Amino acid sequence: MDWQEFFNVKPVTSTQVGVIGSLLKTANLTHQELEEFREPYVYDGMTEEEGYELIEYLGKNQIDKVESGFNYSQTDIKNKLKQY
Repeated sequence: MDWQEFFNVKPVTSTQVGVIGSLLKTANLTHQELEEFREPYVYDGMTEEEGYELIEYLGKNQIDKVESGFNYSQTDIKNKLKQY
């Protein structure tokens, strides 16, 4: 990494932290992983790029609303059926 890249690194945004918090509520992760992400200091030093990567990871690891029995809408059911 050159010095230009080092100084252009942006910290994680408050919007990203909010999205991460929302995704964690329905993430299909182990208890240990969830606890790690819930620690307040985990976002200290996190970059904006790492925030995007975490959001992508959490988005791919969401509980299926229909199969889990959580609240779901007709749209969720239609989207689920489109997969088959």
